[in-house]
Amino acid sequence: MARTLWTRWGRGSCEGYSLTIGDGGWFSFRCGVSRGAWTVDPPHYTWSADVNGTTIARNLADQAGAVAALESELRLGMREILVDWARFEEQHGNRKRE
Repeated sequence: MARTLWTRWGRGSCEGYSLTIGDGGWFSFRCGVSRGAWTVDPPHYTWSADVNGTTIARNLADQAGAVAALESELRLGMREILVDWARFEEQHGNRKRE
């Protein structure tokens, strides 16, 4: 699996895309966008997006909308993490391990 790149999986009506940010270990974002059938006859497909197994958007009209929703959530979440990390470093960065 390529990190930081969207990769396609599936075939036919079963289609999805995956994105991993991080090394795949405990501190990683594992993202997915997948297509599912809303109705079978006639076929009507919707898209959903998830991060680390948590659905962040569903019943989206197209793959581009699902990717955009997921990437927006990632950007917002990563900004918050980086702000918290900077605060942590300010408070605890110079502390030596005993």
